[in-house]
Amino acid sequence: MVCYPAGHHTQTLDQFALHPEFCKYLAYILVEAKDQSEELRGMAGLVLKNRVRLNFGALDPSVQQYVMHQALAALADPNALVRATAGTVTATVATKTGFKGWPALLPTLLQLLNSDNAIIVEVQRGSGATAVPDTCQMGC
Repeated sequence: MVCYPAGHHTQTLDQFALHPEFCKYLAYILVEAKDQSEELRGMAGLVLKNRVRLNFGALDPSVQQYVMHQALAALADPNALVRATAGTVTATVATKTGFKGWPALLPTLLQLLNSDNAIIVEVQRGSGATAVPDTCQMGC
């Protein structure tokens, strides 16, 4: 077993966070890494949400677009933790972009609300209930 000094993992995470595509990596883990545990995928989503909250405007536009696309895709994930985490990421991004900056947001939420899957509809009601008022406070 390898023993690391106290703070090693936080220091390593901080170093990774400096990479310009770190948020893309986190979004990939949240959505695409289905072979990983739900806890790891959820943690990646929470770190992503915090990075978005702090730095979304500073991200490269291609990274922003990737994060937005993946956040919407994760809203339909079969895993409840991933869906819920994606909802918080979506709401956080929406407060940064507004509806004008994220034209796919409302149509995707409406499409998910019309889903035949009752679980997805319930989660999307919560996500939409968070994203829509927060975004409107930012000036729609």
